[in-house]
Amino acid sequence: MRRCLGKIIAYFDNINTQGVTECINNNLKVIKRRAYRFMNFYNL
Repeated sequence: MRRCLGKIIAYFDNINTQGVTECINNNLKVIKRRAYRFMNFYNL
């Protein structure tokens, strides 16, 4: 706990999370998974 205390305090000093980045990354993965079976544009 003491080893990570600096990072924990830094989080509360500057509350920035990776939530937006994770959301975009997840949406891209979903699109990629859904589009897997389409071999070309004409199959849409």
